[in-house]
Amino acid sequence: MDTLHEHEKIILQALEKGALTEAELVKATGLQQASVSHASLWLYSKGLTKIDEAVTEWVELNDEGRKYLKEGLPERKALKLLAKSDVSAKDLGDKIGPAESRIAMAWLMKSRLARVEKGVIKLTEEGERALNSKLPAEEALEALNKKVESSKAPVGILGKRGKIFRVSENKVRTVMLTDKGRKLVDKGIEIGNEVNVLTPQLIKSGKWKDTKFRAYDITGVAPPMLIGKRQPYKALLDEARDRLTSMGFIEMRGPVVETEFWNFDTLYQPQNHPTRSRKDTYYILKPNRGELPTDHTIKVRQAHESGFAEGSRGWGYQWNPEKAKELIMRTHTTAVSAHAMAEHGDKKGKYFTISRNFRRDVIDATHLPEFYQCDGIIVDPDMNFRQLLGMLKDFAREFAYTEEVRFRADYFPYTEPSVELSAKHPDLGWIELGGAGMFRPEVREPLGIKSEVMAWGLGFDRLVMLKLGIKDIRQLFSTDLKWLGDVSLRYEMK
Repeated sequence: MDTLHEHEKIILQALEKGALTEAELVKATGLQQASVSHASLWLYSKGLTKIDEAVTEWVELNDEGRKYLKEGLPERKALKLLAKSDVSAKDLGDKIGPAESRIAMAWLMKSRLARVEKGVIKLTEEGERALNSKLPAEEALEALNKKVESSKAPVGILGKRGKIFRVSENKVRTVMLTDKGRKLVDKGIEIGNEVNVLTPQLIKSGKWKDTKFRAYDITGVAPPMLIGKRQPYKALLDEARDRLTSMGFIEMRGPVVETEFWNFDTLYQPQNHPTRSRKDTYYILKPNRGELPTDHTIKVRQAHESGFAEGSRGWGYQWNPEKAKELIMRTHTTAVSAHAMAEHGDKKGKYFTISRNFRRDVIDATHLPEFYQCDGIIVDPDMNFRQLLGMLKDFAREFAYTEEVRFRADYFPYTEPSVELSAKHPDLGWIELGGAGMFRPEVREPLGIKSEVMAWGLGFDRLVMLKLGIKDIRQLFSTDLKWLGDVSLRYEMK
């Protein structure tokens, strides 16, 4: 009892004799409508009252409907004109306006009040009789001039003229005591001058000693707090960057709009490769060509045509520089790795990028035409393929929280040996995360690198799916605040 607010006690006393609507409670208690609503809900949350809500729909004319009621329906205006003489459709439009003449003709013809003969509109016998009687639609307008319950409103007579009336809802809440509330009322309710807040003035004056304070229920359930958080997908992107940076990797960057030279040719991907077709790659229309670098083009061309590295014979075709100049939306972040190798050369280093890429994929639970990819390279003569596999396995386990990781031999034009990395999703099964391998001499040497270079490219979005335990990649971009809050909480608890 001590934890009840004064308004709650007043409401309980008013309900002692029986259920009341909120409007009746306002009259019975003298409280404001808002105070009654709030106090009723507080009592409901404490199990002291029940609330029944009845919704009634009401129909009434809007401004356009009242205008018709005052000035007459279009068909009534047309009837008055036709009572004087037959008119053409054009004359009718000139007299009452094109818009209203179209409405009038539709209803006159539908109700068989008029007919058209050789372009002239004439009244029928029904139309003659309608001159001296009210139309059903006019009676409906008069009925709706004041609020009418939707079940009794003659809106059907108005047909499709929904724009001349509006429908509103009236909610009536009835409050009544529960058994728990009844027992509390039967014990007696004392309403006194209680203070809700301990103010500095009460403390300074010493009046707090003689003041009765309302007790607080510290076991009550507090409302959920919607605290602002980073979007979980963005948070994981930042976390991955922080982890790789802390491991000594340097972040590399590259353009989103790229030439085929850096996206494909430097990676020893032949110009007739299927992935370079327009069904797989987004090509830029205007401008459609870029520039080739002066210091690497000849070596890359030689690698394709006859082989630049020792023991390589190339692809054996005539390399086309115009094809290499074509501009595309970057299809993989390995293009950024090619830029980094050309910039840093043969000196030892570890580099990574987490960047956006674009492919013409069909959208489904694991594919999007735009996606983030995590690419990395390590330039070091002492590194080997076995170390690359161990690093990728640890990375997938730590970041994606998955113990089931597997490698399968694969083929890429730019790495040898090459593997495909997959991880087990609890619902979707095995998901391909990306590829990895050792860059071929045909890739390294034209860019000025003799050392071994380990490389990997992982689908970051799929790693995030494993991390957050979601089944559909499209959820990463969800705007559902409840889901975003829940998934952020799950992620923080891991």
